[in-house]
Amino acid sequence: MPADIKGGYARILKARERLLEVRAERAARLLLLRDLLMKRFTPFMQTTDPVTGMRLADVAAEGSKLNGDLAIVLAFFEGTRFRVAVDVLARYTYDVAPEGVLPDLGELLDVQVSGSGSSATLICKTADGLEERHDVIELTGRLLEQAVVAIEAEVPPDRTSPPPDHTAPVT
Repeated sequence: MPADIKGGYARILKARERLLEVRAERAARLLLLRDLLMKRFTPFMQTTDPVTGMRLADVAAEGSKLNGDLAIVLAFFEGTRFRVAVDVLARYTYDVAPEGVLPDLGELLDVQVSGSGSSATLICKTADGLEERHDVIELTGRLLEQAVVAIEAEVPPDRTSPPPDHTAPVT
């Protein structure tokens, strides 16, 4: 019986050590993802909204890499947000606000960032059990479009000129 206890203890330690390794690898990938998003959205992070004084976009890391919970957040000042995280059990999660801006990606299985840091892919498992790959640049482009549309919708219509005639043929 004591051999079984020692064997079980050794297996538990081995599994926990592997979990720590996987968690550290995934946290490192999220930091690479943060770097990619910061490069892509630098102009937005360096520009403030003339109405509110807030930066147009922000990319941030939340949590603690040492504790194993780390999240990367891309947030636009009007409220559109994309968050990718890894928890203490090395599970990836994501969320998007507002809901419906992106299609349901399914369960996030992996985050892959190219060696050059110029592209990233989210690998997800759909409800059907299929794996799909989603380009992060494309997804964040959709989020940017949502932010632009929301801001444009805040501008009152110009009532000093007649509305455009959308029925007229284009010449």
